[in-house]
Amino acid sequence: MQSGISHAKEMGKAETPPVRNGVDSDSCSESDLEFKEDCKEVIPPEREIPSVLNVLSQVLERLVARNERYAGATYTTSTLNSRKLTAFHGLRAPGISIGKYLERIFKYTNCSPSCFVVGYVYIDRLIHRQPDLPVTSLNVHRLLVTSVMVATKMLDDVHFNNSFFARVGGVSVVELNRLELELLFRLDFRLLVTMNVFESYCSHLEKEALRDETRIDRSLPIPSPAFRSPAQSPHPTPKGKRLSATLSGTYDRAAVHALISRQFAESPNR
Repeated sequence: MQSGISHAKEMGKAETPPVRNGVDSDSCSESDLEFKEDCKEVIPPEREIPSVLNVLSQVLERLVARNERYAGATYTTSTLNSRKLTAFHGLRAPGISIGKYLERIFKYTNCSPSCFVVGYVYIDRLIHRQPDLPVTSLNVHRLLVTSVMVATKMLDDVHFNNSFFARVGGVSVVELNRLELELLFRLDFRLLVTMNVFESYCSHLEKEALRDETRIDRSLPIPSPAFRSPAQSPHPTPKGKRLSATLSGTYDRAAVHALISRQFAESPNR
């Protein structure tokens, strides 16, 4: 996987703020999500909104409501103990709903629907590793854009950089670099997701939407050398098809470039 540190260097203009032990979580973000700039240079393809976005938004909305109800009141910075504030917390809840925020990410980043499932896996892992970090209206949006961005680096061979994701998510690139590091260190860089885990989370989301008999798209990007583990079948994958794969490899840009170069060299039109 391409780490936030190396990714930040590629963008050149912005530098990640100093961190201690890789994480600086002393205070919450003082800025609101802002969508002043539309991503005009990117024309989003006309794609049907996948069912996983609707299901995931419902699950997270219920989780946020339950956490805030359990606390006895809506979370604000005055009611939260300063020790529980992290880089993911904002001063105020964003004006955009969780559902619309997910749709915006999907629309402009053109990422695979499976990235949202894997992003949800990361958030769930974070909750279990950090029980004092409940998902609330103050942090859910930043958790989403960060986790989905990291998931795209693990799943999609082609993806936008941190700078573009920051514009889509309504945060600065400096803040998103910081959020990426925060997530990685809090997860102890445990980003690998097995096929069984992926399937179990899809089933969980489907059960949450059982009333609508919603089915989650389980298709994943074609496994390339960047994602193929020794345990996987050595048989080649038919071109143009998508199938379920073991998400146990790490993002390897060199392997992807080598694959593209080899395919170009074998092209009959060359």
